[in-house]
Amino acid sequence: MPVAQGPTVSPRSALVVGLSGVIAAALLVGFVWWASQSGEGFTLGDDEFDAGHVSQADSVAENGPVLYQDPETGNRPIWITHTGSEEDEGWVAVEAVVPGSDASCVVNWNRDINRFQNTCDADDTYPIDGAGLATIPVYIDDDRIIVDLQGVRDPN
Repeated sequence: MPVAQGPTVSPRSALVVGLSGVIAAALLVGFVWWASQSGEGFTLGDDEFDAGHVSQADSVAENGPVLYQDPETGNRPIWITHTGSEEDEGWVAVEAVVPGSDASCVVNWNRDINRFQNTCDADDTYPIDGAGLATIPVYIDDDRIIVDLQGVRDPN
């Protein structure tokens, strides 16, 4: 019984297809590298982060600030805290990484002392308003807490 034979591929065709794939991959890698180095504001994530409704002010007052892993890259954790007397005022976002340190030294909220505390040096603490930490601009839009992930301010 005869067996059907599939299409044959010439070595030249295989070489052309293979080289085309390698060139396309190299161009893609080159573009991604260039875009990441260009400083033109190229990001893979959103520029803004919706941290929730202003009604969580009571929860923050009772339980302390809320920690978020950076929704832009996942490498920069941020704390959202509330220092205002009204729900729609006094929202602050601070970077959890201790200024001038590598990413291994972060601040955690210590409820016992009502301050942020450096994980690498327990004597190094910061107030709830984030003074001394890098802050990130926050604004309220339709009762939503919006964090501008592109606008980091240096520590006070």
